[in-house]
Amino acid sequence: MSIKRWFIAVFVMTMVGFTSAIAETLHFDVVTGRGQAAAANPSEAFIFIRISNPDGTPNDSIRLETRQDPKGGLELKGSQWSFATLLVPQGYQGRVQASQRDIFGNAKSTQFDISGQLRIIQMGHIDHGIYWLRIIPMYGAPGSVKSRLNWVSGDYLFRVSYNDGQNQGDALGRFTIR
Repeated sequence: MSIKRWFIAVFVMTMVGFTSAIAETLHFDVVTGRGQAAAANPSEAFIFIRISNPDGTPNDSIRLETRQDPKGGLELKGSQWSFATLLVPQGYQGRVQASQRDIFGNAKSTQFDISGQLRIIQMGHIDHGIYWLRIIPMYGAPGSVKSRLNWVSGDYLFRVSYNDGQNQGDALGRFTIR
């Protein structure tokens, strides 16, 4: 990991540590499972989260999100969940095309590479406070339809959080593809 990426990771971990005093803090334990995901394929993988109350008992009352985002994956905007891909391995990217018009009305097209994301496509609840997120590798410009991407060997750093106004929790996780 480069020094720049290390500093970004430390900064993000520090910022994640700040939580609201209004809601009770839930404890998140995160484990990842590769499933069939491996370098050079676009297979799905899983993130497992054990959510417990401040007293350590399992929390089985977390609301799952089911709305599909027409651009790819689940629609988390406006829900109690948030998920962010923070760092990805070098080369985990796709090429997008942007079109714009110049001052004379002529269309100009530009291609550029954009980093890939881990996209949640489904959520579920097992029992005893254990929830799962099914993820796939995707890329796309903000606001555009996302496309599948092949995994690249390396570490993927992400943040997952939940806040329903009464309970909140978050965690950083690392997903490794070999």
